[in-house]
Amino acid sequence: MGAIIMNAFQEKSHDVCHDYAAAQWEAARDEVKNLVNYGQNWDGEGADPVRPELIGAALVLLWVAERQEYPPPACVYLTPGGTPVVEWHFPGGAAAIANVREINQAEIVYRGGPRPQFDVFPLVGTAPDVVGERKPSEPPSWLDEGSYQLAA
Repeated sequence: MGAIIMNAFQEKSHDVCHDYAAAQWEAARDEVKNLVNYGQNWDGEGADPVRPELIGAALVLLWVAERQEYPPPACVYLTPGGTPVVEWHFPGGAAAIANVREINQAEIVYRGGPRPQFDVFPLVGTAPDVVGERKPSEPPSWLDEGSYQLAA
């Protein structure tokens, strides 16, 4: 009887953890989409707004990371230069910081060792559709017509 209860508990806890992670991924995607709401001078010091196509590239980055079973990111934000940044924090103080400066790549800094490591992650041809049942040639509903394009 104890084994049956324990198995049921383990199955339920796995479902709850999976649902929690799915909700965190959805929240990260929403945060990326919300970056379009930052207009010119959003920080009061002359910051640039995000280019809408970089929003799409950041969504591709999230799509790839989720499918490669990374944990959901810790935060998403916009730099004063208008580029989306996605951060992952790992045990022991390690972190991966991805700055999406171009529609076809993300610049990534890995911190956690004796010195930071830099890498470029290509976003070209990675995800045919990152926003649902949409053809790559169609803009997503949350952006103006024609303002988004997946890296070609």
